[in-house]
Amino acid sequence: MAVLDPSLLPVAEMVVALNGVNDEDGWRMYPMGGTDTVYSETAIAIGNEQLIPQWGLMVQVKQALPYMEEPCDFVLECSVDNGGSPWLTWLEDTDLDHYSNWIRSGSLVSETDSDYGDPSECFEQILNGTWAPYKLTAHNPTTLTPSWDKFKALNNLDHLASVDIVITANQSRWTRCPVLETGHVQELNFGQARRFDLRKSPSVNQQGQPDGTGTLGMGWFPGYAVNLETGERLNMAFGENSALTQYGGSDMIWNPDSIVDNGPDAPVMGGGQFIYVFGHNGDNPATDMPHYDQGAFAFNRLSSSEYTPSDAEKRRVFQSAMWVSIPLLRQGHSWMESDVMIRLRVRKPFKQYATLTTLVNGTNPMYSFTTTDLSTHVDSEGITDAMAGMLLYPNPTSQNFTVRLEKEQMRKISVIDTQGRTVLELVPQNVGQSISISTEAFSSGTYYVLVFSKERTYVKRLLIQ
Repeated sequence: MAVLDPSLLPVAEMVVALNGVNDEDGWRMYPMGGTDTVYSETAIAIGNEQLIPQWGLMVQVKQALPYMEEPCDFVLECSVDNGGSPWLTWLEDTDLDHYSNWIRSGSLVSETDSDYGDPSECFEQILNGTWAPYKLTAHNPTTLTPSWDKFKALNNLDHLASVDIVITANQSRWTRCPVLETGHVQELNFGQARRFDLRKSPSVNQQGQPDGTGTLGMGWFPGYAVNLETGERLNMAFGENSALTQYGGSDMIWNPDSIVDNGPDAPVMGGGQFIYVFGHNGDNPATDMPHYDQGAFAFNRLSSSEYTPSDAEKRRVFQSAMWVSIPLLRQGHSWMESDVMIRLRVRKPFKQYATLTTLVNGTNPMYSFTTTDLSTHVDSEGITDAMAGMLLYPNPTSQNFTVRLEKEQMRKISVIDTQGRTVLELVPQNVGQSISISTEAFSSGTYYVLVFSKERTYVKRLLIQ
């Protein structure tokens, strides 16, 4: 979406509602509580930019291709905000022939080691190789790796969602969750728990003390995760290698150590305290993990058969695993010096969701945004402060005009009229910051000039006399 004329923008909460999720479906847009509705002119498979002149908006709603059917642009902006104190870091993936090759994107196939998909290695680049889809993480059963070596085929990359993960000292926001045994030598694990079963230690409260429930393997992750596509809070888990007591691997508290290894064949990985975020991909209570239920679904399956669950029970949990990381304490820092937010963003095809007891928009996607901050301040040219950085002169003009970006290089320029028709589109032969354009082929009237840089889109109104 681009704001072309803030002076026309309604001060309201605007709603975009899809009529369906198939390529031939369209959308409608309206201000909340209003009666004026705009309908899409093309199907979402085409997704043309549509001008809404009465609201001063340019809107595009376009269907995405499934993962692996387009370039790496299905991985969107991902970021970490550490609140000013970089106390937390993560193990970065490498392509070396040892434990640090923990993200297995690629197309390598061999008798001894193989990659698990994503031939362009798009997912291997997220935050410098520090977060990855569970399906693409290493699962060698003879070393310290972050995923179970069975039933990975049931874990579907199409279920991967954009999430926010927050780590905070505010205990009211902590997530009740399973603590998974990540030690790969069963005989050394506390209670001889198997890898990726529950830790065989008493469940604890938020202070890390036994909670008196008489259960095993339940703890608290100091934070929470939210699915941005549905608004749901999600279930989580974290791991501990209970054989690594000296590295905090057996206290049932998420407090990763800073030690990565004691040599190339002795990985520590911060005590094996991997972070897991689970999705809500179905509503069968017997087989599908729900949205946040304080870890009940996972606990009931992993505690079955006296805490030695069958593979069939265990797979119900891990088929819903979405995101994984290997956290480490940064040398010279202490635990929880500040809140941390991890933002993971991916583009995926639209899908239907039923996250409330009352159906909304027939389970089809519906989005809203407020225009308050966009329409309250308008400068002398009728352009918001968000458009600062682009110069357009002379304006009005009757001959040539110049477009200039003050800090970025322009990649493409489009000029559209008030009916939404593109009257000029050009890609500068030499990518730069400034270009002059003749108005000889233009009629008199109002136009909108869109300038695309690598990072954003700038828009300004142009009057040709």
